[in-house]
Amino acid sequence: RDDNKLLARYVASTGTWEVYYYGPTGLLESVWGWQSPSPGVYTFSKVREYNYFAGRRVEMGRLTDRLGSVRALVSTTAPTTRLAGYSYYPYGQERQVTSGDQYKFATYFRESNGLDYADQRYYHSEWGRFLTPDPYAPSASLTNPQSWNRYAYVENDPVNFVDPQGLFMSVAKLEHPGESGGGTWYPFGVYMWYSSVPSDIYGIGGGLWTPPVVVTDQLPEVNTQGNSTKPIIVSNASKTGPNQGRIRTVMNWIRENIDPECEKWLPGVRNVIAAMLGDPSRPETALIGHADFNSRTLSAFTGNDPKVVNLDPGTIIVVNNLGGFFVGSYTESGQTYYLTVNGYRGGTSQAQVAILIHELAHYFQEAGTGAAGFRPDKGIPTAVAFNDKLIRQNCQRTLNAARKIP
Repeated sequence: RDDNKLLARYVASTGTWEVYYYGPTGLLESVWGWQSPSPGVYTFSKVREYNYFAGRRVEMGRLTDRLGSVRALVSTTAPTTRLAGYSYYPYGQERQVTSGDQYKFATYFRESNGLDYADQRYYHSEWGRFLTPDPYAPSASLTNPQSWNRYAYVENDPVNFVDPQGLFMSVAKLEHPGESGGGTWYPFGVYMWYSSVPSDIYGIGGGLWTPPVVVTDQLPEVNTQGNSTKPIIVSNASKTGPNQGRIRTVMNWIRENIDPECEKWLPGVRNVIAAMLGDPSRPETALIGHADFNSRTLSAFTGNDPKVVNLDPGTIIVVNNLGGFFVGSYTESGQTYYLTVNGYRGGTSQAQVAILIHELAHYFQEAGTGAAGFRPDKGIPTAVAFNDKLIRQNCQRTLNAARKIP
């Protein structure tokens, strides 16, 4: 193993070794077979090759569900001809066991011994847990008891979450036209984060079920000046208290730990953060605060038009007390909603850093002093996706490191 990735394994059924080759991004590109049929004679041949589209593995004739679980094999020459079908219990155990050494449950490769290779750990579907503890200790949260079990799979919610690398969970999504942006454009002269809410009924485990509504990636939307038919209602605006303390902690962490590439993209960001935080002994000098919004799917906004937002004129960025910066899920009318931010679960340190970097990028873009290439979104999904990708391209190392924020 190298960096916890599987490099080779012995296949007892064939008496051969398999060698694994990964691409620059860590995705498995090919598997080669190595054997010695006689002393001094060695053969080396390609066994499998994998292709990817938008980071997702694509294989002819292999159909998967929103978890990434293989559900059927069809003929590549006659797509309507089904060759095999697969169904699973919630934690991945097959309802009817099929042969191993192939991809099956939630993007995992199931070996002939029944264990699932999860990139950084092995997973046991019959037990519903990993065989080794989560190597990233700070991911345990005092406010989330489900995270205390370091062997648990996706905090015991395998219906709504996946963990492709065995390191951190993410919301399971079914990508389809309209889901990546959606939402409604509200012209306020402020920048906001919003979400779309899919209501698909998915089939899993051989039956149909209606999942909790998953509020998918809270994507940034820039709104221009105009008349509003549905204004943002802000209440309990404040620059003090525990929530302000958390905002200050994350902002200070960004100032002290931003990676060189991200800082180059946001030149002078350390000084901008210091100015926005103001004098700790005088809360009124801060240019960033928090408040309750009339929508949970708005995580934060940048801008302050007194005609539409009842805020202190000295406020530039406002974070929603009820949104993805502080909240990971909530229940309303008996329905559970999960908030995510750019692929990170709401309320986590990575989601918080993603939100603040996005708001800072809007500040730099509006001022014309940085965030090169950052575009006004104007409710256009393609522009939204472009900005999200731009943040990851320039600040991914900072987002990765954000997992260490206590």
